[in-house]
Amino acid sequence: MEGKRSSDNSAALTRIYGAGRSTSLGRLEGSWMGMDGNQAAYAYAWALANIECIVQADGMGDIQRILDRIAAGETPEAALRAVLHSDYNDVMQSTAEYLKKAYGR
Repeated sequence: MEGKRSSDNSAALTRIYGAGRSTSLGRLEGSWMGMDGNQAAYAYAWALANIECIVQADGMGDIQRILDRIAAGETPEAALRAVLHSDYNDVMQSTAEYLKKAYGR
């Protein structure tokens, strides 16, 4: 998990988010098998950026706690709320801000 890995996608993600055209995280849940290549690449880029943002802000421990809650049967958003005290919209906003700050775009 070390290193910054979202640099290639940061400008596009922040532009899409800033224009109000981002797909909600709830719509990106589940299997990506039914997505076309562009949709899957977008979903992967946001997932990576969200993880990177959470790790930078709160550490890998929060990722583990979220995953443990999901494994115990909680929905991803409920797990995220319980651990980060944030909803999907908050996480998207925090991630967009993180990308701008970390990558200067």
